[in-house]
Amino acid sequence: MIKEKKTYTKQEIRDEIRKKKRSMSKQEISDCSRIIFEKLESLEVWKHANTVYTYVSYNQEVETKTRLEQWLLDGKKVAVPRVEGDEINFYYISELSELTSGYQGIEEPSTDTEALEDGIILMPGLAFDKDMHRCGYGGGYYDKYLKKNQGRNYVKIALAFDFQIVDEIPVDAYDVPVDMIVSEERIISSDM
Repeated sequence: MIKEKKTYTKQEIRDEIRKKKRSMSKQEISDCSRIIFEKLESLEVWKHANTVYTYVSYNQEVETKTRLEQWLLDGKKVAVPRVEGDEINFYYISELSELTSGYQGIEEPSTDTEALEDGIILMPGLAFDKDMHRCGYGGGYYDKYLKKNQGRNYVKIALAFDFQIVDEIPVDAYDVPVDMIVSEERIISSDM
């Protein structure tokens, strides 16, 4: 008998991944994040990028905050999102003291120099699949930002713990896929 493959809703995927993330220890998050950044920073696309658009890690996300200072020291321009109404915009920071508590307690830039150039955009999310689809937290902030700025040349890289890579994510018309997924176990690329 042929068994039908179950298709999960985005909400079911979110719930399952949240449960797995909450079960991670701080040490596991730190260790996996370190490996993910070693992989990311070894990529040619990373080495040649001048500007990094990055989220500031919150809860059990891949820990970007621990790398921000190093990227600034390495000469990268670093831009961080700020929620403005139902959208995000990215603003440059030059040091961590320019981050303040913002939307839902997530740190945001207190600066006002908007980032308007090409670069790498590190994308948070709850789940990703091998076809580069992304399941975010449900606000659509990154999808709206990327649609609004589709004339810019962004390399969209998802940072994920390996269990966040699932077989299939339902896709909506407004969803913007990523170009690459970097986990502690592997790198999946759409061959940009």
